[in-house]
Amino acid sequence: MITRAQVIDDYSSSRVAHPEGRPAGAPQTAIAQAGTGRNGSAVRWSFAVAAVLTVAIGCSKPAGAPAPHSAPTGSALSVAWAPGFHEQTVEANGQRIHLVVGGKGPPILLIHGWPETAYEWRKMLPELAKDHTLYAVDLRGAGQSSVPESGYDKQTLAEDVYAAMLKLGVAKAEVVGHDWGASVAYAYAARHPEAVGHLLVCEGAPFGPWMPKTDLFWYFGFMRIPGFAERVIVGNEREYLR
Repeated sequence: MITRAQVIDDYSSSRVAHPEGRPAGAPQTAIAQAGTGRNGSAVRWSFAVAAVLTVAIGCSKPAGAPAPHSAPTGSALSVAWAPGFHEQTVEANGQRIHLVVGGKGPPILLIHGWPETAYEWRKMLPELAKDHTLYAVDLRGAGQSSVPESGYDKQTLAEDVYAAMLKLGVAKAEVVGHDWGASVAYAYAARHPEAVGHLLVCEGAPFGPWMPKTDLFWYFGFMRIPGFAERVIVGNEREYLR
């Protein structure tokens, strides 16, 4: 079982250089962070904790508790995806990146939020697949993708996904990001505007220097303390998520 992913704050080497926080030529559909300092650290620790949460919930059942809903986390678990969909893993940007692929038509890339995986899109996939090919990705540190010790700034996460899409032969796609994935989607579009048809972000907090306050939720600080959240949450995953 995954117990921890130690991460390093590489803020100084991860930011997009632009005086207004938006790289030249980047889409203006939404502004979201493409790399942060303290918040980037929270994101990295968040994915580490998410790995613990999703594996524990998927693999264990407390006494007297109902059977957990199936989730695609960890190599020991399997998911019955909608007909026409399959799981695929590619080596990209030095990582093992897992995706769920299916449908037929113009490509749409789906980037999940926290503490989710590609599984969050499961109910939407069959409908969207009627006229699109879908690529629902597990970001590094989540689901069945690699869980390295570093590289959780949004630009690196975006580069993972971009490299994975190229490996699959997809040079351009509509890009959809949810929650933390919204910022990753923006970083993807900011760094590779030629690879994005349209950018859609939903429920994504646009962290950046334009914000007067970035500590929006109590769990940001909770998860910034190295190793602390894992020690507190393990064995109490369901209660934490509730």
